[in-house]
Amino acid sequence: PRDGVYRTSSCVFFGSGVVFSMSQDATKQDVQAFWGSLYDSLYDDIDRDLTRERLLQGLDDLEDMFRFRDFLAVREMPLAELTGKRVLEIGPGAGGHSALFAKHGAIMASADLTASRAHATQAKFDLMGDMASGCQALQSDAENLPFADNTFDIVYSNGVLHHTPDTRRAIAEVYRVLKPGGQTVIMLYCKNSWHYWFNIVFCVGVLKGQMFSGQNWVGRATEW
Repeated sequence: PRDGVYRTSSCVFFGSGVVFSMSQDATKQDVQAFWGSLYDSLYDDIDRDLTRERLLQGLDDLEDMFRFRDFLAVREMPLAELTGKRVLEIGPGAGGHSALFAKHGAIMASADLTASRAHATQAKFDLMGDMASGCQALQSDAENLPFADNTFDIVYSNGVLHHTPDTRRAIAEVYRVLKPGGQTVIMLYCKNSWHYWFNIVFCVGVLKGQMFSGQNWVGRATEW
């Protein structure tokens, strides 16, 4: 890689011509398959016909919505100070947040376990052209990030790290790749809550019978 910050651990790197093999255990393969299927069902048709003009308008609309909701992507992220900052997003999904940060001048590295989501993020960087100079997406395991120590000014992850089998290891990786004095912006789901036990377990799981549909019923009930 041109700037030397990426380690040769297992990953697939898009946008540079560099490709590494990626081995995963069965649990992570299940996670990968779940999110790949969700992406295909929600975003594939939209991304297939996406143009630069529609993308930039969509990013303006996304930022407006985030500001209206006082969301962490604008509340906790210093958008006005991102120019030239190295930012890692773990789990970019379809790439909207990463593209928004790139628009504000961040040099993004966007790592997702699912290849289709890494491709979608890279496609948005490509459409942005010079606005996303130096930004690249890759398929990678959050528990084994392919970056050198002390690489990023900011590590951002929105509703992702609790999905990996070893969340503690993923958090340790966040702090390993973060520069001293850097910033983390991380949101995790609160499972042990009134909303979870009443609305999801009782109403959806018991009353609607979803908990008898298979091991991953919570994911299907909340994400689809």
